[in-house]
Amino acid sequence: MVRCAAIQPGNLVVDPFCGSGTLLLEALEVYTHNQQPAQKNIRCIGMDVSRKTTKGAQQNALAENYGDDVCSFVCSDARSLKQHVQEDSVDAMISNMPWGIMTGQKQDSNSLQTMYEVFLRNAWHVLKDKGRIVMLVLRGLLM
Repeated sequence: MVRCAAIQPGNLVVDPFCGSGTLLLEALEVYTHNQQPAQKNIRCIGMDVSRKTTKGAQQNALAENYGDDVCSFVCSDARSLKQHVQEDSVDAMISNMPWGIMTGQKQDSNSLQTMYEVFLRNAWHVLKDKGRIVMLVLRGLLM
């Protein structure tokens, strides 16, 4: 997923459903490993609705020596993307989308589809021209 996003030096990468931050940390590893210090300039922002999860993601980033200046996390619903990310600023979005199954509770497909639609409408505003969204989805028909 990270490689499909075609991330370049200087890019802003966002995961609006970041969970523990794994995809963003992988992006940082892939695109900063063996680079000169001046080229280690991709920036990542992760969002998740769980405060506990975003705190854990921030701790994961710090454990990998990525501070807030490189990788930051926001506790927020991805549908409020425009409140946390500037318009036309995102080069790539990578995400393992919610499948509607969490801690044994299933969401109905209508609410999941609505959430996907609202997220994609907001993503349209924050993505740069030629920006990419790479998503892993279980229910592709909802997209």
